[in-house]
This record gives sequence, C-alpha cells and structure tokens, in this order.
Amino acid sequence: MNPLETFRLVVVYLLPALLALLLGTPSSPTGASPSFPSSNASSNAPPGSSAVFVDGSVTRGKPAGVGVWYGVGHPLNFAAALPSPTFDDNNLAELAAVFVALIRHPRHAPMKIHTDSAYVIQTLDPDRRPTLKRLKRLKRRPSSPARRRSGDASAAARRALTRAARLLLRWRDSAPTSFRKVRGHAGGFGNERADRLAALGARSAFVTAFVPATATDLFSPFGRHAWWRELLRFLSGTGGVGRGAIVGDGSVSHDDSHDDSHD
Repeated sequence: MNPLETFRLVVVYLLPALLALLLGTPSSPTGASPSFPSSNASSNAPPGSSAVFVDGSVTRGKPAGVGVWYGVGHPLNFAAALPSPTFDDNNLAELAAVFVALIRHPRHAPMKIHTDSAYVIQTLDPDRRPTLKRLKRLKRRPSSPARRRSGDASAAARRALTRAARLLLRWRDSAPTSFRKVRGHAGGFGNERADRLAALGARSAFVTAFVPATATDLFSPFGRHAWWRELLRFLSGTGGVGRGAIVGDGSVSHDDSHDDSHD
C-alpha cells in the first residue's frame, strides 16, 4: 500500500474511528445494516462464495483457538491460537472467531457468517440483549486473585473486541452481511470443519497477533499493535493474507498436528 493511499485511509476512516471509539461506537452501523436471525432456529446452509463458518475452541488450562472455514482449499480458511490466558473463555473465543472472519473477509464482498454461539449474536445485534441469567453469569467474579486478574483481562478484551467488530460491520459499506445461528456439534459440515480448525489452531504454535485485547490496542493507531495494520488492509478492500496455522502440506506449526488443516 503506497503512502498516499495509507494517508487517505487514515483521514477518511481511522480518525473518525477514534472519535467513534471515544464517544462509544454506534450500536447500529451506517449504510448496509447486518441482518440477524429472528430466532435461534438453526440454519445449515451449504458453503458458498459468501458463506463462512466460525468457531472458537477452549480447553481448560490450554490456549484457546479460532477456526474460520469457507470451503476445501479456500485461501481465507484460517486457524490460530489466541493469547493466553486473556482469551481462555468460550464466549470470548467465539467472538474472536467472528472478528477474525470479519477483518479478513474482503470489505466489499457479501458475507454470511454462521456461528453456533447465541452469545455472539446477542452481543452484536443491537435488537437483542443477553438474558438476565446470562448477564449475571458473565459478571460473576473469580474467587482467587490470579483468576480475578484473568477475569478483568477477559472483560477488557470482550469490550475491545465488541467495539472493533461493530466498527468492521459499520465499514462493510453496501456489502450484504448476515448472521446465522447453527447448531453446534450436530453434524453440520461447515460448523464441524470450523470446530476442527479451531481445535487445530489451539494446539498450534501460531498465535494471532491482530486481535485487540485492550482499549490501548484500539486507541493507538500509530502504535505497534498488529490490529491497525490488519485494519488498514481491510479498509483497502483486500482479503486477509495467510492461513495462520494452516500450511500447504497439511501440517501445523506444532508437533501435535492432524490432517484437518488442509481444509
């Protein structure tokens, strides 16, 4: 990207973004509003050029992972581990998977996001809110000091990710964006592939560096955080480069690999 184009993107998008973050990102994106399911009815639409299946993987005591699956051999398929212990939370891993899919998908291309997480839909849909029971569970504080610090870090990451994901939805211009709730672990091909990629990513040595975890990450566009570099690439309209832990020969950057990675 040449300096002139970078300057244009900063002036047109990033400066207003900082203002939006300072004042609070609007809950309803401008332009083309994303569509959300009216209920939790499952949808197992077959994969297509605009269909993407996402999933997060969390195992107690181990790093979390994200998986993004479009189709066999698709260049936007992605698997990676998330920074631990900040993202070692199931809801947060699911939200991170959606964020990864959004920022890597070409900004002007239609997108149908399939997730088995009701929490993600409730978080990003301005017309839906988590139930009181779920809110109480999310607000429950860990008992030990170490777990309390981890819980505080996860809460900060949840706020940062939610704001970032809403900004990406706002900037998708007129490209149709929709969310579909699918049943997890029910044999749906796309969801199962995303699940296996998320597990693969969690076991790998490839840790995604562009997922914002704090307000500092969001407010420092000229800093070193990788999310701003990815954001500039997203705003330019091009798709993500690389497939994380997925490599050409079907292996991952960890000894404990399996043959799912070629997907």
